[in-house]
Amino acid sequence: EIRLSLVGSEMCIRDRFYSYSRLAIDFYPAQPFSYLSRGKALQLQNKHQEAIDILEIGIDFVIEGSVLENKFYAILLKAYTSMNNTSKVLEYKQKLKKI
Repeated sequence: EIRLSLVGSEMCIRDRFYSYSRLAIDFYPAQPFSYLSRGKALQLQNKHQEAIDILEIGIDFVIEGSVLENKFYAILLKAYTSMNNTSKVLEYKQKLKKI
């Protein structure tokens, strides 16, 4: 019973994160963190292609060599791994090593 309520509250938190991340892009479309949040929310919901699409838009707003760039690459790496896209996995592993 306790486990079920924890799972329910975790799903509620994910749903809120998903909703708020959408609003962040609407209100702050030039802020990379908005896209990072949205991409992470989509990735948590196993919507990997949607996460990739959002992250690839948002990374254009990131300063090269920043911690934020590293976070984008890490989520992209997870999404591509989940989709079994070996070439993209290798590409993003290399990008993470360079930072």
